[in-house]
Formats: sequence, structure tokens, C-alpha cells
Amino acid sequence: MKRSIKSRIETKKNRLKRRSKKILWETAKASVLTGAIAVTATSMIFIYNYMFHSPYFQLEEVIVEGCGRVTEKELIALAGVKHFQNILAINLEETARRIRTNPWVADVELERELPDKLVIKLSEKRPIALIKKDGGIYFMDSDGFMFEKLGKGENADLPVLTGFDKNEYLLKKSPELIACLSSRGLFPEINDVSEIRGDDIFGFSLVTNGGLCIELGFENYREKLERLKPVMADLAVKNLDRGFLHINLRDPGRVIVQKRNILKEGYRT
Repeated sequence: MKRSIKSRIETKKNRLKRRSKKILWETAKASVLTGAIAVTATSMIFIYNYMFHSPYFQLEEVIVEGCGRVTEKELIALAGVKHFQNILAINLEETARRIRTNPWVADVELERELPDKLVIKLSEKRPIALIKKDGGIYFMDSDGFMFEKLGKGENADLPVLTGFDKNEYLLKKSPELIACLSSRGLFPEINDVSEIRGDDIFGFSLVTNGGLCIELGFENYREKLERLKPVMADLAVKNLDRGFLHINLRDPGRVIVQKRNILKEGYRT
């Protein structure tokens, strides 16, 4: 019995020794891991501080791509970046938001070219027409939105939309008509059109630089303009294609041509 008790005690002692060694080993590993984490964190903080304060990453050059209407000077002023500013400290998202406040900016992308260059890639809005509304004349984009007022004394070689003050339907349809006029092979081309008129009853009418007034109505613009080509060719043969003409294309089945000066008479009098 005595030997049995002694054997048990020895077994427990050995078990405790093994457990102690295991605990010591686990503690040592934890200490090493904690130390490694502390060293890594300290190193990262040091590297972070070095990079954000090092002259090596100071902004030396801003490269602007895609400027047209907006000048580089205006764009950099909107961006709010400064020479010798740390390039890593620039908030690209916030900088892009400031640039987008310019009404001519459609989209902008910013990229860092380490160590010292900032690239600004600009996409500007492309106006397709001017629109006379609320006593002013505004640029209109391809989505039918007004985004900037035409400046005093400023010229723009774009057709002017009139009569759209209260007709949102026609205004939303106007980009479709302008796109049709911008395609090749049709008459008149967009460069020949000085005015696009909107009317609740009669739909769209075009006024050309040469004095033609062409009533198109509401739909099927391409089909109607295709029918106009042989008519204009026939008028040219008869030497009747010059001067002021009123051409009615609203009815898909016929073309009515009258010798009338709509500009002098006034529209829909």
C-alpha cells in the first residue's frame, strides 16, 4: 500500500513538472509574440510618421489631363492642393468632390504617382444645345439638363432651344432629335440649325441658318428627314431651294412646301 501511495505521488509530481514546462513554454511564446507585435507596431508608426513628414513625398508636380473649358489654374485652385504638401496626406475623395463643384465637370479621377506627382484626369460636360429659359440662356447637356448660364458677350456655335419653359416632355425628347441631326447623311445637319422650337400642339420645328422652317412634329424624326432629301434635291433643280421656305413634315404621308418667311412673320401668329 505504501508503495502504491508513493507511486501516485511521484506520478502527480511528474505530471505537474510537465504542465509547468508547458505553461512556461506557452508563456515564452506569448511573450515573444507580444514583443514581435510591439516591435512591428512601433516600426509601422515610425514608417508612417517618416512617410507623412519626409521631403521625399512632398508634392512637386500636378499633371492635369482633359482640360478644355476649365483651365488648369481653375482646376488646381478647386483641388486645393499646395506645392510641397505631402502627397500621401491628400484626401483624393475630398479633392475630387471639390473639383466636381465646377458645373463643367462631368467626372474626375485622381491618382498619385509616387513619390511626388498628382495626376488629375478630367472629363468635361459636352453641351449639345443652348436653351432659352427663365429669361436666360443656358448650356444643355446630352441628358437634357441645364448646367451653366451663357456668359454676357459669350458666343457658342450651338442651336438654341426655345419654347420649352413649361414643356418638360419636349425638353426630355430634344436630345434624341439633336442626336438625329448630328448623324451623317441627313438634311439639315446640326451645324445648319440655328434654332429648335418646341410647341405643345405642333411639336418640334427647326429653323436653319439659310431661312428654312421645318416642322417635324413629335416623333419619327429620322424617317421624316429622310423624306426631305429628295424634296430638297428637286427644289435645287428648280432653283427654289434658296430663300425662306416653310416645310411641313408633321404628316408622315406628305411634304408641304410653302414660300414663307417665318422669321419675319413671327412664329405661330
